[in-house]
Amino acid sequence: MWSRKTTSTLYAGSDSDALRTPNGVGASLPLAEDIAVRVKLFRFAGYPAGQTDFETVGAVIPGNPLYELDLELERMGNGINGTANIRSSITIVGHSDRQDRADMSCDQRRQSEIDASTARAVSAWEWIKPVVDEYARRGGWAGTEWWEESDRAAWALVYAACGMLLTQSHTEAERAQNRRVDILITTFDV
Repeated sequence: MWSRKTTSTLYAGSDSDALRTPNGVGASLPLAEDIAVRVKLFRFAGYPAGQTDFETVGAVIPGNPLYELDLELERMGNGINGTANIRSSITIVGHSDRQDRADMSCDQRRQSEIDASTARAVSAWEWIKPVVDEYARRGGWAGTEWWEESDRAAWALVYAACGMLLTQSHTEAERAQNRRVDILITTFDV
């Protein structure tokens, strides 16, 4: 199962908004009227037990979710190369289900959950990087690693393990819904 939900569209209409940094230093960012901020969540749920490959799971989910995701990644790439005047961020969250095997210790179960969620997030990230890179290069971007060099995009990987379960895991179908990758893409006009 997959879902794409536009979680919000915001408009900033003030003359400036304060930026807060982790060390508390603030800055002023002038904003034009009606700057749109788009936030989209792409959820790729239903991983079989032990499966961590993003493309394999994404390709078999009904509704062509990779196509929907690809449209937003193209938007990101156009922001990186400057053909679109936007900035973006992408957060990839890998999830696992609870590991309930009786032959594992508590620490082994926890590590199994961490390993599965990490592998899912990394697999999605490794699939996304070259897709965005291709779109950025089509518009003339000449860097080598947009995720390290571009000031027009930010990224984060999160390994949630089983800390954000969607279901109680009573059935295999429920367990599969907990084994997922969530991709949150935020873009805003500048």
